[in-house]
Amino acid sequence: MKNVYKSIFAFAIIFASIILLYTDTAIAKTSYMRDKNKIYYGIDSAMPFTEKYVKTKNGYRITYFNKSEDMDGYYNWQKETKTGLYLKTVEEPMKLLPYPIKLGKTWEVFGEVNRIIDTDATVKIKAGTFKHVVVARDNSTENINKDIYCIKSYYAPNAGKIKEELIENNQIYTIYELTKIKTIKK
Repeated sequence: MKNVYKSIFAFAIIFASIILLYTDTAIAKTSYMRDKNKIYYGIDSAMPFTEKYVKTKNGYRITYFNKSEDMDGYYNWQKETKTGLYLKTVEEPMKLLPYPIKLGKTWEVFGEVNRIIDTDATVKIKAGTFKHVVVARDNSTENINKDIYCIKSYYAPNAGKIKEELIENNQIYTIYELTKIKTIKK
């Protein structure tokens, strides 16, 4: 009888290990970077923008971000590693999202604590409806004249940041939103 219990226990351990391995692999394969075969259009701080892939260099995927034909744009350098999605800055890479994605996970960005508050949101914006969206917010609630202030960022698989909201005095302001995604014809 002990051998039967040992066999059942061993089978349960092996089965659980396979399930966990499959789950981690599935999570690890979910990318929150922009698809390099698409052009992204949107609104950032009330100004229209276009963002498209240029090249990959030193592990960073470089996109050109332009807010207006009258203004010069800039290059946005992002990379994904097993520990997260990063944006290259002058000082050091800034972690936009920590990997693996887990509800409640926190990380620090230039002294401010951020937290993942949703891992499976469905978000409808002008560019479409996105599923399995990760929602992050800065965790440092400041009192500005007794008003609550925070920023929420929304990241969709294979599209990156799709929306950002400023919440102040219980009012929600959309400060960044994709309006259109166009596939590049090859």
